Amino acid sequence: MAGLASLLDLPPLGDDLVRVEEALRSSVETADAFLTEVAGHLISAGGKRLRPALALAAAYAAAPDAATRPAPEEVVMGGVSVELVHLGSLY
Repeated sequence: MAGLASLLDLPPLGDDLVRVEEALRSSVETADAFLTEVAGHLISAGGKRLRPALALAAAYAAAPDAATRPAPEEVVMGGVSVELVHLGSLY
């Protein structure tokens, strides 16, 4: 069974996952330093980020040439949203 390693073979996926990671980190920044620290800790705990990778892969599959160029910002934010919902369900 193919896993995340197979998905990473898609040309723009690695760079798009970096964009997802950056957006995740910026999405938990608040004016409250304590909340930023706690939320940042949850984001920094890492994980495979399979859900955002699948969201990106679905976007690549939906457009003929999408897998040859970076994903639109809306797709990246969709991946961020999926990961934030997942993280929220864990705690």
